[in-house]
Amino acid sequence: MLQRIVTRAEGLFGKRKREEEPTVLLDDVTKLPSKEQHKLDATRILHNRKGAKYAYVSCDVSGFKYINETYGYAYGNVVLRYIATVFASCLGKDELVSRTTGDHFCLLLHYQSEEGLKERIHDILNAAADYLMAEEGIQRRLLFNCGVYLIHKNEDINMIRARASAARKRNGKGFRDQIAFYNENDFVKELEVKELEADIRRAAEHGELKVFLQPKYEITTGHVIGAEALVRWEHPERGMLTPNKFVPTCEENGFICEIDFFVLEEVCRKMREWKEEGKKLVKVSTNFSRRHLEEVDFVDRLIRTVERYGLKPSDLEIELTESMAYEEMGTLLSVMRQIKEAGFGLSMDDFGSGYSSLSLLREMPVDVLKLDKGFLDGCHEGASANRDKRIVYHIISMAKDLNISVLAEGVETLQQMEFLKASHCDMIQGYYYAKPMPSKCFGDYLEAIA
Repeated sequence: MLQRIVTRAEGLFGKRKREEEPTVLLDDVTKLPSKEQHKLDATRILHNRKGAKYAYVSCDVSGFKYINETYGYAYGNVVLRYIATVFASCLGKDELVSRTTGDHFCLLLHYQSEEGLKERIHDILNAAADYLMAEEGIQRRLLFNCGVYLIHKNEDINMIRARASAARKRNGKGFRDQIAFYNENDFVKELEVKELEADIRRAAEHGELKVFLQPKYEITTGHVIGAEALVRWEHPERGMLTPNKFVPTCEENGFICEIDFFVLEEVCRKMREWKEEGKKLVKVSTNFSRRHLEEVDFVDRLIRTVERYGLKPSDLEIELTESMAYEEMGTLLSVMRQIKEAGFGLSMDDFGSGYSSLSLLREMPVDVLKLDKGFLDGCHEGASANRDKRIVYHIISMAKDLNISVLAEGVETLQQMEFLKASHCDMIQGYYYAKPMPSKCFGDYLEAIA
């Protein structure tokens, strides 16, 4: 059945390519038009619509991470191709579908009434709801989260996409398909986000972004063996803001990439100063968003930045988060290998916070696992304390078998430190030893405790 549908889709896409767009750019997995091609086609259709009413639908698959983890990424791609095939078969003339990233699809649809549009979207989702893993005889039902924006005249496609996405994000978790239409509350939030975006760009230009360093300690000796670079925003009205106040917005609009390299530049500048002053040099880790996976020259840019300050890649550590592993596994592993081949240290932050930790460790060339703080918080007294302690102990043991060091972050008490020491954890980081401090103070701190 699946092969029959795929064959039908290939015929459908092939026909469109010959008749409409001989040089269509295609998504590698689904063979749908790529994200860039989708924007071009949508802009063209909306420009020539002659009074036709259009809606934009931003759609993702509920629990798709579970599918990848349970059946593997190869089968996850089969499911994506199945969805693409069904969605494409439901389209009419001058309607579009594209897979933009991961399990996220976008559709441009005609509509006459809002109620009729909602019914049609339900019909499309129902058509794609059932998928079959034939060899294992497993059948499951797919659920979708959708955000819908009713397009007005002369609107930019990027704004249209952003508003449909904003509506989609209002959906909670549930056991049925969820469809949310963009409304005034979304508009108010959009204005707040745009204001924050303008503020953060101004902050970068006016020196309001500050780099703090939090020491990392070898647990057996208590010696400082490194530091993590953290960004703070010294807001002129709201005071010092931590990353959770502004980084999510920067992740959404892509400005996080500039912030990440701003932090790297500041770290390199400070490390060069330490070298010139004859101060102790320790390895500093800097965080990088999954957004950088989309940049073809990401690793080259890392190398150029470090060398510009007279440093070596081995002087720094690149820190990625485990959640990155759910998006474009092949690309992630390729970038990680390039980072290692260039000579940088490589660590995975928040290890244990996702579904894929154990299976990915076989593939990822990491030097350090940063244990998710949630496990450590759960090691206090209570019904689950012993279980969390066993999990921490076995993660540390497993990492050592793979020649990977473990760093526990968020260590705040003597009890936590002693437990980690007894569990043979390698490094710790947290308020028990030191809070993050301005980078200009870190060199003096190292000298004071030497």
